Amino acid sequence: LDLSRASLGFDDDSYGFKDCRTVKKLIAPANLKTTGGNWPWFSYMSNLEELVFPGNNLESITAMAFTGLIKLSKITLPNSVEVIGEKAFFGATSLKTFVFPSKVETVPSQCLALCKGLVAVKMPASVTKFYSSALYYCKDLKEIIFEGKTPPELLHKPYNGIEDLTWDKDGKPFLHFYVPKGCIDAYLSAWKLDSEKYKKYFEEY
Repeated sequence: LDLSRASLGFDDDSYGFKDCRTVKKLIAPANLKTTGGNWPWFSYMSNLEELVFPGNNLESITAMAFTGLIKLSKITLPNSVEVIGEKAFFGATSLKTFVFPSKVETVPSQCLALCKGLVAVKMPASVTKFYSSALYYCKDLKEIIFEGKTPPELLHKPYNGIEDLTWDKDGKPFLHFYVPKGCIDAYLSAWKLDSEKYKKYFEEY
């Protein structure tokens, strides 16, 4: 379904595309600035595999925006996105990689929680706050790439999601944090991680 040239307006009580279970690929209207009002307009599209937001008008991804998209494996978000709400991608089990748009400042609580197929996440230098519960139960996650030389503030609310990641497998480090050259010690210090125990999980690029 290609609605890229359509100009759609949803009111706050609209359900949008919620519960639409036949569409496999959706190209959203280019004029949309948000993904929901009182209801998330793109949630529970259970057969959706690809979602594209064309142009550079989208500014806000609302809470629970893409909850229930269990087959979503590819999403295109413009760099105009500034805010991502809590539980935005909750349970999107088919996502393999996710790149946060370059203007996002906060990685919110549970935004990628239970994305069991996720293997890599990239966070831009704009990120200043990172809620560890964003990655709760992402057991296959191997790579978290940080572009910022200044470590984002690591917050554990409502719980410490990092503890639930797979740190080691077969006696070797499985999880890797990639940070800019010369920044490992800064990240360890900012996050209050013991260097002797956790440094082996960090790599510079």
